[in-house]
Amino acid sequence: MSEFLSGHSSGKSAQRLVEDCLSQVGEIPAAANFGFVYATDVLCKEFHSIVDQLKQRTGIMHWTGTLGIGVITTGQEYYDQSALVIMIASFPDNAFRTIPLQKSNIDGFVTEARPWYHSGQVHFGILHGDPSNPITPALMDGLATEVPGAFFVGGLTSSNNLNLQVADNISSGGVSGVLFSSDVSVAAAHTQGCTPISGKHTITRCERNLIIELDRQPAWDVFSKDIGEILAKNPNRVVGYIFVGFPVPGSDIGDYMVRNLVGLDPDQKV
Repeated sequence: MSEFLSGHSSGKSAQRLVEDCLSQVGEIPAAANFGFVYATDVLCKEFHSIVDQLKQRTGIMHWTGTLGIGVITTGQEYYDQSALVIMIASFPDNAFRTIPLQKSNIDGFVTEARPWYHSGQVHFGILHGDPSNPITPALMDGLATEVPGAFFVGGLTSSNNLNLQVADNISSGGVSGVLFSSDVSVAAAHTQGCTPISGKHTITRCERNLIIELDRQPAWDVFSKDIGEILAKNPNRVVGYIFVGFPVPGSDIGDYMVRNLVGLDPDQKV
């Protein structure tokens, strides 16, 4: 098996979504031993069943993934509807280790996997973090410090319901994912389903993560003008729908880093 096999589907029941995705994948090669699964949060109550079905139908026991308000696949984005994306791969058996849920510290993974990852020099990881856990950044930093030559990608679970993740089994509340050794060649790229809605602004006054002024004007005045009158009248609809994009220094193709808005205060204009 020399390439990834993938499938995606939307607007159906959980069982039909699984069947549709697997029909696109086709025959499961005997060498296939790892899967990636991402679903919209509309399917949070069916996510356990989806993962169980995928294991039973494919014979693959190792999976990683999570829920999102939206999911992206090649040339397609899904929001506000039931949608499922899967990808199946084959890796050397000793070339990866699933990172089970690390909720309060990374001791469990370190104890089990240290002999394995200290046998190599470079490791690539895909992490999913629960945004409701205040020490999620510290858990990620701990893994980055502990694992030799670590390079991590991934993101936060994004859900209006349960923040579910997959690391062979379903869990929530921390950081999980998969770690690959240098036996797996990786080309990393930045993918995001966000489109700029205005020009660039300069933060001219702030306090830590609180933006007070943009372009020397009250931040809310600038922001509300950019998002339009309808959203500005109902700020509760903005969080999870509108994000902040920070330009990537040195990028010659206009890349930007997307960050969530934690809150808005129109009365204080921040």
